Amino acid sequence: QLPRQEAEDTNLRSFQNTKVMRLLTAVSPALALSASQTSNPIAKVLQLLDNLSAKVTRDGEEESIQYAKYVQWCEDTAKNNQWQLKNGAERTAALQAQIEKYGADIQTTGSRIEDLAEAIAKNEEDLGKATAVRKHEHQDFVESDRELVESIDSLERAMSILRRNGEKGFLQTKSAAVQQVADTFNILLDASIFTVEDKAPLMGLVQSKADAEEDDGFTAAEQTVMGQAPEAAAYEKHDGTKVVEGILSDLMDKAVARRNAGQKGEMNAQHSFEMLKQSLTDEIKSDNKDMKNAKKKLANLQEAKSDAEGDLALTEKGYTSDSDGFKKLQQDCMQKASDHEVSVRERQAEL
Repeated sequence: QLPRQEAEDTNLRSFQNTKVMRLLTAVSPALALSASQTSNPIAKVLQLLDNLSAKVTRDGEEESIQYAKYVQWCEDTAKNNQWQLKNGAERTAALQAQIEKYGADIQTTGSRIEDLAEAIAKNEEDLGKATAVRKHEHQDFVESDRELVESIDSLERAMSILRRNGEKGFLQTKSAAVQQVADTFNILLDASIFTVEDKAPLMGLVQSKADAEEDDGFTAAEQTVMGQAPEAAAYEKHDGTKVVEGILSDLMDKAVARRNAGQKGEMNAQHSFEMLKQSLTDEIKSDNKDMKNAKKKLANLQEAKSDAEGDLALTEKGYTSDSDGFKKLQQDCMQKASDHEVSVRERQAEL
């Protein structure tokens, strides 16, 4: 019976305790007031619970304030990062376009330099050839003019001798005057300034004397000068001296005319050469100036392209860094939001 009694007593006490707890819960405000006045243990427990509840609530409010600030920071930082990424992308595109343009300009300028180099080389070559031709032409002119001058001098001397001595009979003997005129004939026959047609009358006279020459010690030229003309209808009414003088006078006119023409031709050729030389020299000077400017431009373009490529590398590096930072910001902010949500749920459960 004793154990049974003890069990019944235990159940009774448990039932009584349950009723007490329900009663305490129903009249907790009154009990709390009464407890504060009487300082009993239950009042102290309720006071502790109220304090804990107030502390949890204050902590939640403080956390909410800090979280709101963090959210605002995330939004502001995200906007700034997005602006940096947008600016970086635009900067990258602009630098890439600039580098491409620099490359095209460098290629164009390089081609321009090559064209100028070819033009300069060709003009210098043309000038060199023209100078060589002009030098050769001038040498030919000098030689021809010298020969013409000598021929004209020889003709003038021979004609002077004929005019001075022809009528005095000096030309009928083998004298020094005869020898001088005969030498003139030989010079004229060898001269390259006269054509075969020019020399034909004189050659005819000398040849006819050569055919009739005897062993009398006179050459064909000397016999011609001395007037020992052959039997020919052309010379029946004129003595040999007049015939010779006429031939020499004709050669004199041709020599003078050719010298004048040669000098005029030389003057014109020199003038044409000077004009060509001036033109080529001006072109070479202008092309060299353009070449200098083009090379300077090319150097500037290459330097600018190199600088732009350096800026592009830095911009791309900065863009990559900003992109990574933005991704990390998103991850951190999302993690913080998740942590805050868990904290709120746990606080609510605790309260």
